[in-house]
Amino acid sequence: MFDLDPGAGVAWEFVVETALKLKSMLEDEGYESWPKLTGGKGLHLMTPLQPRFSHDKARLYCKSVVERLEATKPDAYTISPLPARRNNRIYLY
Repeated sequence: MFDLDPGAGVAWEFVVETALKLKSMLEDEGYESWPKLTGGKGLHLMTPLQPRFSHDKARLYCKSVVERLEATKPDAYTISPLPARRNNRIYLY
């Protein structure tokens, strides 16, 4: 599961655009995914991984994906959990 949590100042349309970008990245690597609304202000992108992935390996893979996404637009995305880094950015987890 990938969590897209928009900070203050982030439009919903950009959250959707980001989810589609992440979905495309995952498809390029052979994974399917689908959105799940959280009931809050963000969304989750659900992605089943093969059973051969241990919990630790899956976590490292997911972290590498969000790091790559953050690098595409560091002024719009953050992987930092610090609240001060989330203004006008989407926190990716």
